[in-house]
Amino acid sequence: MAREKKWGRFDLTEDAQEVYDSAVSEIEDVQTELQDWLESMQGTNLENSRRVEEIDSAIPEIEEYLDSLSDLSEDLQPFLKNKKVTYKEFRKANPTKGNRFNNAIYKLWAVVQLTEEGKEEALDEISSELVDCVDGLESVSFPGR
Repeated sequence: MAREKKWGRFDLTEDAQEVYDSAVSEIEDVQTELQDWLESMQGTNLENSRRVEEIDSAIPEIEEYLDSLSDLSEDLQPFLKNKKVTYKEFRKANPTKGNRFNNAIYKLWAVVQLTEEGKEEALDEISSELVDCVDGLESVSFPGR
């Protein structure tokens, strides 16, 4: 009897709105964890380190993209309703912030693909804005990513 695979890369198909919402939620969680991490390093010998600088610059970048994703959410809702998307997810025993952040980006790219497949003209601008957000999130750098 073959054992079910628990770790590795999986192709998953889920409700598009749930995928979008869970991606945004995961990015928010990572941002909160980075903020907590930054605060815990204040007053230590790491306070002026490159790592702290990297985290300090990543947090407002992520916040900016989260604001844009939040603004797009309402416009996307009618389009995503009752649609499914397939995305890749990397699973491991103890995923890092970087792993979780990347998985969220994979989910958002699946939503981008769905919007680009839609032939509705109203989606062109939304899709373009979503691509800009996801591209921007891909460029965010923090320790462990």
